[in-house]
Amino acid sequence: MIKKVSYIKATIAVQSDFKNKEGNYDTEFFEFTAFGKIAENTARYCEKGSLLNIVGTLNNNVYKDKDGVTHYRIKNHS
Repeated sequence: MIKKVSYIKATIAVQSDFKNKEGNYDTEFFEFTAFGKIAENTARYCEKGSLLNIVGTLNNNVYKDKDGVTHYRIKNHS
C-alpha cells in the first residue's frame, strides 16, 4: 500500500522591525516546507498576507550558479 503524503512549499515575507537608512522597512524572504496536517491546514486556511507562526528546522543552503555567483538560501521544514 502506498501512503499519500501531503506537503506544501511556499515563501514567506518577514518585515524588519527597524527602518533602514532610507527610512523604509527591509523585508526578508524565507522558503518553508510543511507536511501532513500542517500542510493541509496551511493550504486550506492561509492566503497571501496571512500572519503565520512557523516552528521547525532551519537549513542554510549555499550554492554557486553556472555563472559562479554564490547564493544563500535559508529554508524552514515544519
